[in-house]
Formats: sequence, structure tokens, C-alpha cells
Amino acid sequence: MSRLCHRDHVTCRYRDIVALSHRWLSVRYSVKFCLRVAGELRILCAKEKWPTFLRWNWILAIGRSSRSVTVMTTIDTTADTPVKIPVRLDFDDNAPRFSAAMGSLDVAATHELDRVDFDRRLRELVRIRASQLNGCAYCIDVHTKDARTLGETEQRIYALPAWRETPYFSERERAVLAFTEALTLLADDHVPAAAFEAIRNHLGLEEIAALVSLITAINAWNMIAVSTRAWTPGSYEP
Repeated sequence: MSRLCHRDHVTCRYRDIVALSHRWLSVRYSVKFCLRVAGELRILCAKEKWPTFLRWNWILAIGRSSRSVTVMTTIDTTADTPVKIPVRLDFDDNAPRFSAAMGSLDVAATHELDRVDFDRRLRELVRIRASQLNGCAYCIDVHTKDARTLGETEQRIYALPAWRETPYFSERERAVLAFTEALTLLADDHVPAAAFEAIRNHLGLEEIAALVSLITAINAWNMIAVSTRAWTPGSYEP
């Protein structure tokens, strides 16, 4: 199901709205709000209409908005005991307008990618690679799961950190991954002309613009997640 269910552009049937409502129960909205959704859904069962009180731009990348907790818990496989990583800042609660704007940024980037028919699996590889470089555990978890859902192979996902030394990626994909690294590691050499010319050999200008939009969005999510530890790695379900 698409992450964006804009009532003016997507026909979202009742079963899809029900699926979203279940996920909302773990999102930061209040219990009162969730009960209101549930009440409206009882009416939707017969009418199959979009809830009139729902704003489309509230429907963000739902997994990113999972309710923050006091600590993150991961498993240390060597000792087989939980390792607690404290959440520094509940970003959604403390910067709600900016959090909503980030969702809109994601939507805008996706629109540009869709407009040029940018390969969906390659989008996820870009998101994973940028997140690996930035050390964003939550985003790596999200986008490896999304990549698998889209049919990406385990072999290619595991090989991403060493993509230059593998035969698994096409010339076009290699150019996109190289450009992703150049933009993500911006401070190293400020994306030299050679890096742009290399991607220009494989993508049109509109495709490059869409790719820049994608890389910008994922780097922004990485910065928030790494600095605040706001979202729990492993909690996302595609």
C-alpha cells in the first residue's frame, strides 16, 4: 500500500483505511483521536468514503512516527542480554510542525521520483546506502525491510557497503550509488564536477533532480534519527 493516501489522488478503500487505523494506535496521536477514527470507520464499512476530518498530510511515513519510548532495547547477541539505548528527544512531540513538514518533504520527493518513473528498488538502495554512511540504525532497518518487500535480493542488500567490488549492480545503479555517496559525504569534496558528469551519463536532468530530492530527504531523516534517537530500530513494519 502506498505511503501516501491523498484523498484527491488515490482511491483508498475501506480495507486499506482499516490497516492504517491499526498502525495509528501506536502513533503519537491521542487515544481520543484513535477512538474517533474507529467510530468513523464503522460508518466507512458501509459507505467506503474518506474520513472528512483527516488531513492527508498527517499520513506520513507511518513507521517513522512510531511512539518514542523511554529507552530503545536491542539485543546483544554475544551476551544475550538487552542493551538499553536511551532516547534523547521525542522529536514528534517537541517539533510537531517540523515533523509534519518532514512528512511533506518525503511526499514531495516521492512525487518527483514517480514523475520520472525512478526504479522503486533503486530508491531503497539509495536510502539504505545513505543511512549506512550516516550510521542511522532506524533508517537502515526501515529501508532494508522496504527493499525486501519490493523484491530486492538479500545478496545485493548485504553487498551495498562494498558495491564497487561486486558484480551485482548495473552501470546505472553504480552511478546512482556513487552520486548518493558524493552528496551524503558532501563535506569531503563538495560533489566535484566529475561526480556530476558521471551521473549525467546515465540519467536525464529531471531524473537527477528527483535523485537529489531523494538523497536530501533521507539525509534529513538520518540527521534527526541519529541526533535524537527518537525512533526505535526494529519497530517498523512495512
